[in-house]
Amino acid sequence: MVKAGHIAVILKHLDGEDIPSGKGQIAYAQSIVKERFKEASVLFAVDQIIKGVVKFITGMFEGIMRFLPFIPQPIVKFISAVVKNSMNYVDEIILAYNIKNEIDNPWEGSKQAVVLYAQNYKKFLKNAVFVTIISWALTLLVLALTFGPIAATLKMGNYDLGFMPFVVAVVASISIKAALIDPFAMTALMQVFFKVTEGQEPNPEWEAKLEKGSKKFREMKDKAVNWASSKFAGSDKSSTDVDLPPQA
Repeated sequence: MVKAGHIAVILKHLDGEDIPSGKGQIAYAQSIVKERFKEASVLFAVDQIIKGVVKFITGMFEGIMRFLPFIPQPIVKFISAVVKNSMNYVDEIILAYNIKNEIDNPWEGSKQAVVLYAQNYKKFLKNAVFVTIISWALTLLVLALTFGPIAATLKMGNYDLGFMPFVVAVVASISIKAALIDPFAMTALMQVFFKVTEGQEPNPEWEAKLEKGSKKFREMKDKAVNWASSKFAGSDKSSTDVDLPPQA
């Protein structure tokens, strides 16, 4: 809920909307998320299925890479590792699609976003890999900058701490990456997604490919239909539950 709320506030800011400052910001962010997902359990379920579908799309790319004879296998493995790491932001971008477009059915919105991602996956992979490399390069830079001061501080106690300064510097740099670098990377990729997909409609051919190859996508599609059916049944029931005037 906190991460999804963070995404919601970023979107509001990018759209030029006023954001309340101070302690009320977290509650404001979560209220936006709850409008779309109602319960944290739904948000969690959507997130897990998105990860499964994205894993299938990544697998297609890796399969193509392995069949290219002019690329050595060690390089293929390295590129695959970078691609997998870059996929960490995709589920957040798809959640952003639901929030930005104010889609009431989170399964249907996620299905549309996944298809849009798949039909543009080459552009997204290129940007995701680039942003991932930059984010880790910045993390290594933070590690280099923090190691010296941390080692000097710990050395003031005149203890032989061995690798402890390096361990503390690694933990500090990873924490800074999570707090500052990752949100910038996610926002950059989010902007790329909305720019590339602006005016596009989900391609039925890609939807058919995903439905054929991904069990998770079929599950997402079924849940979208069930969600819409339950909403329709609820609205139909509420329309019939009216107080009739007393009979004369």
